[in-house]
Amino acid sequence: MRPELANTLQEEVEAAVAEEGWTKAATNKMLLRECERHNGPTIVSMFRNILQPVTLLDGTFLPKGMMAVTPMFATHFDEVNYPNATLFNSLRSYKSDKSVQPQLITMSADYITFGHGKHDWYVGLPCRTFIQ
Repeated sequence: MRPELANTLQEEVEAAVAEEGWTKAATNKMLLRECERHNGPTIVSMFRNILQPVTLLDGTFLPKGMMAVTPMFATHFDEVNYPNATLFNSLRSYKSDKSVQPQLITMSADYITFGHGKHDWYVGLPCRTFIQ
């Protein structure tokens, strides 16, 4: 949809891969965070199987055996989190001070493409989405 950005993004990826190979270090040098935010792989993320019953601080009960997920699409397109959220802005998360550049895999309350812990896909379990 934005062909004028294709060369810039391709050059960025090629430069990082030439220097680091296809590694985590290479992805840390890329400004791909907005690509992932805007075109994430699914509408939910951080699939977690509940291994023991738990009651959250708000009183929500999660029984053993169910799956909990986070609302990635809703979070990434929330105008509170990202003004003009539907607009792709390749430099949205760019910081001029590279030492504080958010990485592609850095999770925050408004960027939930990845999660912490073991990454598993569970099939055939009840799935409920909890939005706070």
